[in-house]
Amino acid sequence: MQNEIVCILGKKGSGKSTLAKKYIINSKKPVIIWDFLGEYENDVVCENLSEFQKAIKYVLLNKKRLIISVRKFKVEQFPLLCWVAYEIGNFLFVIEEATAVCNPSYIPEEFAFCFRYGRHKGLDLLTIAQRPPEINRLLTSQSDIINVFRFTEPRDIDYIQRIDHTYNPEKLKKYEYHIIDTRD
Repeated sequence: MQNEIVCILGKKGSGKSTLAKKYIINSKKPVIIWDFLGEYENDVVCENLSEFQKAIKYVLLNKKRLIISVRKFKVEQFPLLCWVAYEIGNFLFVIEEATAVCNPSYIPEEFAFCFRYGRHKGLDLLTIAQRPPEINRLLTSQSDIINVFRFTEPRDIDYIQRIDHTYNPEKLKKYEYHIIDTRD
């Protein structure tokens, strides 16, 4: 069972969440969104662990596709959410503002596990972040597709060009993005 890992990178207001919503709509799998900022309106909004457990049970028992937003969870609860997403499998797991849960020198073990072994459970991942140098390298190194909006900060541009030297932010207009397909 193969999975898909997608990363979306861009400055604030560049269109990252709009693109993420397109991925969510096009996914045929149930969706879990780490949405601690409350940016997504979905089928079910869970503000605590009990609500989240009920929503997951509903999906599993009724074999229905739901989009579940997880809000008001503490960052400390994120590893548990990762573990649940992995164990259930066959979900799209969306992590909005990934820098809230990882940085270049730290990634929760459970989150890394999803990247490394999610393919065994059909767990698709979609991560969204503003600054490429501020995320853990595992997010881009394991991505099948990296969507990159227009950056102006030299350090951000350098990070992306180390992955794909053809990235030229000057050619991108507002809301346009460069696609890096690492499966080739």
